[in-house]
Amino acid sequence: MTDVASFRLRWRLLKASHRVFNAAETFPSADEVRSGRFGTLPGHDKTQLERVIEYLRSEFEYNIPRQDSLDVSKFSSHVAEWESFATSLGALLSDLEDLVHEGICKVERIELTIGTDSLSTLTSFPKLVALWEALKYRETPQAGDGGLSHDNASNKSNPEAPERRKSAKSIVSPIYSNQSVRDLSQYIDFPRDPKLIEKLHMSTSNFQRALTQVSEGSVADWELETLVDDMTLDDIDVIQHAHVFSSACTSLFTKMADNPTCGAPHTAKLHMSGFKQDRLLMDIKTCQETDSISAVFTRSFNRPFSSKPFRSRQLCSTASSDGARSDVLHVSFDPDMMWVDAGGGVELPSIVEHEESLNKHLTEKSLKARYRKLASVLLAASVFQLSNSPWIEQRLELEHIYLPPPVNKDLQQWCPRIHCTLESNQDRTLQSDNIAALGVLVMELEANGKASWSAGEADEVSGKGSNISRLTRILGDSEWQSDVDDKYRQIAKACLEFNSLVDTLDQPRISADRKGLAIIYKKILVPLYAQLVDSFEECADLFDDMLGPGRPLAPPMSKPLAVGERPILFDDEDDTPSEQEKKKSKAFLEELDPLAAFIKSIRPEKPQLAQKRHPRIRIAVLDSGVSKEIALINGAITTKHINSSKSKSFVDAEDSWQQDSHDHGSQMVQLLLRTAPTAEIYVGKICTGKAVEAGYMNRIAKAIDWAVNECDVHIISMSFAYEEDNAMIDAALANAIRRDKLIFAAASNKGGLKGRARPARRDGVICIHATDTLGNKGKMNPSPLDRADNFATFGVAVPLRWGGDDIYKSGTSYAVPIAVGFAVMAIEFTTHKCTNIPRHKRDAVYQKRGMEAIFRKMAESRDGYDFIHPLGSGRIGALRLPTVRRRGQSERL
Repeated sequence: MTDVASFRLRWRLLKASHRVFNAAETFPSADEVRSGRFGTLPGHDKTQLERVIEYLRSEFEYNIPRQDSLDVSKFSSHVAEWESFATSLGALLSDLEDLVHEGICKVERIELTIGTDSLSTLTSFPKLVALWEALKYRETPQAGDGGLSHDNASNKSNPEAPERRKSAKSIVSPIYSNQSVRDLSQYIDFPRDPKLIEKLHMSTSNFQRALTQVSEGSVADWELETLVDDMTLDDIDVIQHAHVFSSACTSLFTKMADNPTCGAPHTAKLHMSGFKQDRLLMDIKTCQETDSISAVFTRSFNRPFSSKPFRSRQLCSTASSDGARSDVLHVSFDPDMMWVDAGGGVELPSIVEHEESLNKHLTEKSLKARYRKLASVLLAASVFQLSNSPWIEQRLELEHIYLPPPVNKDLQQWCPRIHCTLESNQDRTLQSDNIAALGVLVMELEANGKASWSAGEADEVSGKGSNISRLTRILGDSEWQSDVDDKYRQIAKACLEFNSLVDTLDQPRISADRKGLAIIYKKILVPLYAQLVDSFEECADLFDDMLGPGRPLAPPMSKPLAVGERPILFDDEDDTPSEQEKKKSKAFLEELDPLAAFIKSIRPEKPQLAQKRHPRIRIAVLDSGVSKEIALINGAITTKHINSSKSKSFVDAEDSWQQDSHDHGSQMVQLLLRTAPTAEIYVGKICTGKAVEAGYMNRIAKAIDWAVNECDVHIISMSFAYEEDNAMIDAALANAIRRDKLIFAAASNKGGLKGRARPARRDGVICIHATDTLGNKGKMNPSPLDRADNFATFGVAVPLRWGGDDIYKSGTSYAVPIAVGFAVMAIEFTTHKCTNIPRHKRDAVYQKRGMEAIFRKMAESRDGYDFIHPLGSGRIGALRLPTVRRRGQSERL
């Protein structure tokens, strides 16, 4: 659909009908997933479906206020991203059409008479049109959808209502009454098929992203990509810590709420301190609310064997009988149990009897800027640590948050408190609305004023106020724009768009259930902290150890690359060997051909049987891609020696892995096809040239994860090197090492100027140096290490064919595919010729320790390096049952 007029009419159709879907009683819930309404699902699938349903609810609710703030009359086919928006709108309407029951066509309604030509664009959505017409029949619409005069609908019995002036602080108004919306919602039937729910989720998510793109341009995507690139190993640790802590605290709340012996639930005043040392400080009222107990609950991983269980019914017995404050109660907890903490040792801040609500503070404007900014950070840190937890659910409102009087000497003792009732609540609020409530608080604290509720900001189902609608309104209000700094507005905007940000975050090292935490941390908490410290530097020390032992709130930044500096992955060189050296180089590879043929011959003759019993060795080659114009490579794709269905590019279009503008990757694969003809090669394109932009280095991490998680390769071949540390690559390598992948990398071509480069220097990676055909060290090698393996093989004046000519290349990167070929030979030989040894011993050759043992048997010590060659002094006999040696110990395979 490219007709602008047609697009605008479809847009009006969505605006008119959208709220009816949000009000439908058939809207799925997470409780239905848990109760089995969606059938029997594995644990992971069940959790995923619950998350999808929550996102779906948020997207339906979020789209309502977003539509009112968008002026589509300004759209034309020349607007950037317009075509994508128009397409996603059509797809969403198609999915919504499927949800409307055919009975809607039989109810009384007003026929739209916009014009035959215009209405023709809606012929694909007859039930949605009927729904629109039924809404118009039921009442006179308020100004907001353009009125009947804009639709040219005939309705003599319902004259237009007078236009209602829209307040500057109320841009969100319902077009039709809630009663009409609820009455017609009975014709909406959401499916209970997980696949259909996922499909609906995708169409609403795509529409949401397109809506953001068309209204804000490409800035949002750029910011999200920057967030992914900036994610460090420290960030991931902090997010993991918060996830575990939040889970344990949710379990703690459940145990404290489970108190059948008391006449009424207890109430608590939780200190929103950021929970240093994993401690929750609180004052708890007994069920009669006559006594107060000061308590410290500490999350612990070390439950004593003789620990004394603590149960919630003991809270009342712990309180003093005369109403005086009793001693501090110390309890430790883990996800399974609470127990009395005999150690204690934590001093609880003295109880403050005259604390005032945040509502009163903002009404009287009694808080100075330092305390308002500090309160924002402490609230955000606590929300991050208790993410989606019942401790803070439905309580992020001014009336529920209390502040002690400001203190000048000891800010460590000052923090907001939240009053909450310790009882289970089945009617859980969407996390996205809680985060929107945090965004409202951020705006209120910065403006030193209150955000009132306006008409139309009630949820269609619960009738409760929607913080998403409220935050949308105040972000668009000119008065708030003048009162709140742009940086704080950006933080509040991230709160508003929380669900969309979570849904589009593509970070392989962060699982789906932690993406929300990643957004809270990187887009809300850390920016708030930066704003606080920028204005009040002395507050920085308050946050030491807040997010785990030894972790400040903002982790130290990795050293950035200098401006304009581009990491160089390949620094190999063209070689001009003598005629005699050329003959030796060609002879080296030719002598390997019979051995490669022998290895090929020992596999079972029947390909199907071979694949079933002994799958081919899978090798991921992370490089500059391959050129399918080369006959050898094109033939390997045809014969499936190169897996074309899984190979992909990480730098441009996924299928561009078959384009190699630098030639390096093609040369590596050609060598592998010769030295490892039985293997299956997966091409991962990580660059387009020898140098890459610093921001693109994280794509190497994505490629490593792809090789491990999607391709399940046995070997990862990396014929490149870099100097600067990269946390994401390190994390990906750590995962690959944990999964027992054989990882080969080039040592470096800097000679004695530098040592081994990354990733070859990392533990768990087999570092490969280069030699000539006789095992003499190459000039480019870094110096050998003492008391370590210094494996090296042919990598000097390596003969290749390129563009119809013979060329010769030198570098440690060229030694890598030859070493990988030797590893494949060793694995194949062990698998097919060593059948008389136990399986677990044969499997050891797939691990680094096993392959290193074989290489040591092959190796000849020369010039400080370990020259490996299966036809050298160790000979092919090295592949017989070798001894696995670590430095200082030995172990038989």
